[in-house]
Amino acid sequence: MMPLTIFPLQYKAEGKKIGIKTCPDALAKVVLRECGSLKYSKTYQCWYLPYDKAVFSRLKQQFTTLSILSHNEPSGATTPTKECLPGIAEADTAIPIPPAQAAPQTPQEEQPRIVVWNNSGWKVQVPYKKELIAKIKQIPDVRWVKEEKVWFVPLRKGNFQALQQATGIEPPHIDFSEYTKPTNNGSIYPHPTRTDMVCISVPYRAAVIAHLMRMKGRHYDKGQRIWTVPKVKPVLEELISLMQQSGLTLTVQATVWDNCPEKLPPQNRQQSNSYLQRVPAHRQETVQLFTDRLMLRNYSWATIKSYTLIVMQLMKAHNWQLPQEIPGRQIEKWLGKQIQNGISASYQNTIVSAISLYLRLVAGIDNWQLHLPRPRKEQKLPNVMSEQETLRLLSAPENLKHRCMLYLGYAAGLRVSEVVNLEISDIDSERKVITLRAAKGKKDRQVMLSDTLLTVLRTYYKAYRPKRWLFEGENKHEPYSARSLQAVFRQAKYKAGIRKQVTFHSLRHSFATHLLEGGTDLRIIQELLGHNHINTTLRYTHVSNKVITNVQSPLDKLFKNEKVL
Repeated sequence: MMPLTIFPLQYKAEGKKIGIKTCPDALAKVVLRECGSLKYSKTYQCWYLPYDKAVFSRLKQQFTTLSILSHNEPSGATTPTKECLPGIAEADTAIPIPPAQAAPQTPQEEQPRIVVWNNSGWKVQVPYKKELIAKIKQIPDVRWVKEEKVWFVPLRKGNFQALQQATGIEPPHIDFSEYTKPTNNGSIYPHPTRTDMVCISVPYRAAVIAHLMRMKGRHYDKGQRIWTVPKVKPVLEELISLMQQSGLTLTVQATVWDNCPEKLPPQNRQQSNSYLQRVPAHRQETVQLFTDRLMLRNYSWATIKSYTLIVMQLMKAHNWQLPQEIPGRQIEKWLGKQIQNGISASYQNTIVSAISLYLRLVAGIDNWQLHLPRPRKEQKLPNVMSEQETLRLLSAPENLKHRCMLYLGYAAGLRVSEVVNLEISDIDSERKVITLRAAKGKKDRQVMLSDTLLTVLRTYYKAYRPKRWLFEGENKHEPYSARSLQAVFRQAKYKAGIRKQVTFHSLRHSFATHLLEGGTDLRIIQELLGHNHINTTLRYTHVSNKVITNVQSPLDKLFKNEKVL
């Protein structure tokens, strides 16, 4: 460890401090922060610690060469004058000051530095030497801390001797006087401020911590080492059972079960509350009113979320003014800026609809004086995969659950939201149909259940045994996340070597196109896809190979009997 020079510092109105004359390096700062509350003074241009016996005692233990000045002398004047700081008893803090010696043969920067870290091991800073690094790597459970550029050697049987043999330096001894043996006691009690959450204090158990990490809505307070989780009866019962199986002695306060709901609140209400937290207090009531009125009119949650976020973005861009108070020209400029940022024509249309609906439902303005222009409708063709590409993609995932979800998307032409929201009761194996409830547009529909898909679903059910949702999420009480399924598709796409710009929705496009190429009537495809208008389904005629390849290019006719090159 580097030499350290300290002096008594009279710091403004706070009184005495232990001033640090030497400029500490990165490793020394880590050690100094362990000794006490390390701060820097711009006035005195030095670091300092609290003027305390315990702090000084830690300094003695960590720094073998500690020089003490009587006051802050100019740079270069580092001759020690006392063996202890004034006002601190010599019997408690006396430090022998080694006499001046010749400089060691090895430069200081090339010597390994070892400090105790949190009484759980040692942090080691060494110069880059292949032989030395190879010896340190052989120490059991050693790891490299990239941020601090040091090695961490955990406290394990034999590591003290191994570190000493590797570096040639005796590591500092670890003080176990303040060590407390971990207990097997856990507790669950009500949250002090939130009625929908409970607090959990639990010692480390791998299975319990892994379960808590997977819970939706959980939070961990590093300072207090307390978990907070949603207050829901089945969730708590499952957690308590797991904690007891892990051998923990559990204390559960009786008030935890007061007004404890039997199931999780609707996901849309949870998300609505999370959006309100982003809004200033004086505007939360307005946003809540808009959300509630959309719900009363039975809008889908996807529409409610999209419209609410648009109104929030508009208000935030104008210092949280109400939309009816923003001049029309300012709204036009804001919309123009969004278009410059590259939003699509369909999203531009959504913005216009959201603002107009807010003004009509909340502000009571039916005939808005500013009519935002609606964009020209884009005529985009769907991205379709060939049958060979589809086969490679469906065969790519090794996970049975992932493969089953992709099979469903292609075999029945389902949207990503329709796949994740399927329940076991929606699969009718006798009639060979799948019922989709409250799909896009709040419409129910039925699609065919193929024999191949039924075989895959039965294999999946025997392996996973889901209870309600066909595809359960990390929390068994909730369905699989749509974003997670989209990530599954991307991984399968890259693994299958498909370079087209395709998404999970492309399985639906491919389903319709392959049916059309196989001779299925367009009206039947319309019903299977749940389209309101036949014009929407007619898009697939533009990408069907059956239509396109039957037409001969005039170039082929021109060079029919001629050499091309």
